[in-house]
Order: sequence, then structure tokens, then C-alpha cells
Amino acid sequence: MSETDFDFKPRGATPREIVARAMTLPGVAGAVVALYDGLMIASQVAPDLNPDTLAAFLPQIFARAGQTTRDLHMGELNNLSFTVGNVSWKIFRVNAVYLAVFGRAGEALPAAPLVALAGQLDRRNK
Repeated sequence: MSETDFDFKPRGATPREIVARAMTLPGVAGAVVALYDGLMIASQVAPDLNPDTLAAFLPQIFARAGQTTRDLHMGELNNLSFTVGNVSWKIFRVNAVYLAVFGRAGEALPAAPLVALAGQLDRRNK
């Protein structure tokens, strides 16, 4: 399945546009948009990172953390923030699409603009 196979037209922006917009935000070093099955459909990451591998792990990371929130009766997980070393990550699930953004070492990610950007992946926002 490619970006053209998945209907992104009703959304506010295409996955490539969302990645490009994310990259303009302060502190953002990379972004990946992937489908529910881990297929990467748009990305911009450093050459030493494999965007397909990142995309493949997004559903797994989200599913494991989401199972914990359900087990604790906290409800459904809709975004996840974590830090690896001194790099911040934020992963959003919007229906069957994931947006993952990671920051520059030691810099915070801009939370509110990223929430708005992830919302542009939602078909229902039309």
C-alpha cells in the first residue's frame, strides 16, 4: 500500500506535507508518517536512521503502551511522549495513521503545534 492507495485527500494535509511542516517547527530533527501496519508513507530523518524500521516499530511501541493504559483503566492512548538519551520523541495515533516526531538532542518538542499537525491527519476534522 502506498500513499496513493490510502485516501488522504479528505484530510487537511498529505503525509508529505505534514512531515515538511513538522520539520519547520523548532527543535524537530525528524518525522515519520506510517500506516497502522508499520508501512512508512512519508519521512524525513537523518541518514543514519532507517525510516522504514522506525515506521515498523511505531505500531508495536504504541500497542504495548496502549495495552498498559487499558489495563490500568485509563482509557485509550492517543499520543505518547518519551525521551531516549536526551532526544525527545512524540508519537500520535490518528485512526489508522501514526505520526512520530523526534527532536534535536537536548531540545524540547513544541507540543501544541505537533498536536495541531497530527490533527490534520484526521479525516473527521473536515
